[in-house]
Amino acid sequence: MNRCLGPRLPAMTTLAVFIVSGMGCGQHENPGATSPAATRTPTSVPFRAARVDGGIDVISSVKDTANTGTIKKGEMARAEGWALIDGKTPALAVLKIDGTRSGETSSFQSRADVNSFFGRDVGSCAWRIDFQTADLMRGSHQAQVLVSQGAGQPGLVLGRATTFRVSD
Repeated sequence: MNRCLGPRLPAMTTLAVFIVSGMGCGQHENPGATSPAATRTPTSVPFRAARVDGGIDVISSVKDTANTGTIKKGEMARAEGWALIDGKTPALAVLKIDGTRSGETSSFQSRADVNSFFGRDVGSCAWRIDFQTADLMRGSHQAQVLVSQGAGQPGLVLGRATTFRVSD
C-alpha cells in the first residue's frame, strides 16, 4: 500500500481525497495547526467508471464494402461500429490505427439491431469513420476507437482492437 495514495480501489466506490494545500505527499506540517491531522481535510468524491458499450463491426474498402478485413494500399477505407457511454450517445468517436489518430466523427445514427439488443430505443449510436491507407505499410494493422462524452473529456476505449490488412 502506498502511504500517500492508499489501497487500490474497485471501479465503483467513493474515494476519500485528502487535500493538503501547497504541500507534497507526506508533508503535513502547518505552523498554525495544533496537530498534523489538522492540516488534512477529508473530502468525499464520487469515483465511478463509465460503462462503454459497442465496438468496431467492420473495416472495409469505401468503394468495395464487400471487401472486409483486407484493403488495397492507397484506397480509402471505412471503419463502422456503434458506441454508447452510460447508455447515451457519445459526443465524439476517434479512430486510431496502430496508435495514430486517423479519423474522427461526431455524427451518430440510430441502429435497429442495437435497439433490439437493448430492448429499447437507445438513440443515435452508430458511427462511420473513413481513413486513408496510403501511409500504411503493407501487412497487419490494429484499429482502435476511443469515445468521449464531450470537449475536454477523456477518451474511453471502445471494445477490443480490430486487426485488418493492407495489401498490394
